[in-house]
Amino acid sequence: MVRRISLVDLRLRRLDTELLLPVVKPPLRVVLLDLKREMSSIPGHMVYACTYELEGRDATPERFLTVKIVLHVVVRLPDDPPLTESDLKAFGAVGLIEIAHPYIRELVHSLSGRMGLPALVVEVAPPIA
Repeated sequence: MVRRISLVDLRLRRLDTELLLPVVKPPLRVVLLDLKREMSSIPGHMVYACTYELEGRDATPERFLTVKIVLHVVVRLPDDPPLTESDLKAFGAVGLIEIAHPYIRELVHSLSGRMGLPALVVEVAPPIA
């Protein structure tokens, strides 16, 4: 029998950004400063908070943009047998990032373009650690 965690909900909980420089010099890049994961439980589910802190740097390499994004991911847990704390932490370290990272990439790409910058691209490979 395969036990599966299933995605129930993914929500943007917080998005803070600040454009620090009026003019930027290409090439532009996005740097991951910090990645935090927290988990809490509700009956039959697990809620994971995934926080990315990023900054944009230009050719100088001046910091021209700061971004903080918090996503909440709610997953349904299998009933029988119950998952261990170790299983839930492992999912938070790997599975959570595989779910959240494409949304982070899209948010940064869309947001930077709407801010009048060239659309920024976050690395494809999720930062699993």
